[in-house]
Amino acid sequence: MKLYHLRSFVTVANERSLTRASQLLFTSQPAVSAHIKTLEEELDVVLFSRTPRGMELTREGRLLKEQAEKCLSNVSEFFRQARRLKADVTGTVKISIHADPDMLKIGDFLSIVHARYPRMDCHVLRKDSCDVAALLHNRRLDAGYLYGHITDKEIATTLLRTCKLMIVGPVHWRERFEYADLKELGNFPWIGTSQSCPFHAETFEIFQQRQLKISNTIAVVDQESTLLNLVSAGIGLALLVDEEALSAEESGKVVIWKPERFTIDLCLAYLQEREKDPLLQAVLDGLYTVWGLADIEHGRFIDEQAIAEE
Repeated sequence: MKLYHLRSFVTVANERSLTRASQLLFTSQPAVSAHIKTLEEELDVVLFSRTPRGMELTREGRLLKEQAEKCLSNVSEFFRQARRLKADVTGTVKISIHADPDMLKIGDFLSIVHARYPRMDCHVLRKDSCDVAALLHNRRLDAGYLYGHITDKEIATTLLRTCKLMIVGPVHWRERFEYADLKELGNFPWIGTSQSCPFHAETFEIFQQRQLKISNTIAVVDQESTLLNLVSAGIGLALLVDEEALSAEESGKVVIWKPERFTIDLCLAYLQEREKDPLLQAVLDGLYTVWGLADIEHGRFIDEQAIAEE
């Protein structure tokens, strides 16, 4: 058994898709499928059932997934500890946030980084998703949180979680808004975002996939944080991340359209060429710990070593 077998197993279990897992693992779908088959043969256990909804864990697979995750976490921590012993990281990093700090777990992240790298200073700046790529390129940022992914090949993104998106509207529209279908919602007044904002692409895709469109965009904003203010002021509908939408509904600022939920990825972006930079490595170290992620960089190193040993 090799560590990359366990990593493929856990990734397929989380994604319920061989295709998506292969993309995240930077390998081919046949390779991931072969890893699963090898693991099942060695353990003499069926780990997955193939269903119309995707790869479903069997009862045995669910039990073993927890153990596999612990194994990968322990190995990642082993390498992180070795790295901390090897290098005394000193300097300043600038990290941008685009949403509520609690949702992004910024407090936990800073606590961990300060404990592990006491000579590294972190500056946290407020920037929107659409600004991150340019700020990374001109070195005004070292890393930035954002919604969606950046297609620029020079920028790497680490997926933190997939967020739910909700359509929200003004409270006084409740009666005609809550029970409308998506086609009817397209005729409501909408608050749009600039084309560089990831919410713009998500909103367009939601309607375009159903051969529908929004016919009445009465305002366009260039900051995601402005959407909630305009919806609560009664201007129009908008897409919000679930934490923000639920909190706003609870405080009586908006009403949520319940029939459907949509998704958008929350990521951290940084320049690919700086992946080996000790300061950035320290940022990723804290990030992996806070979000419970496998250490992808060290995972690749382990995989390459394991393959070489075969």
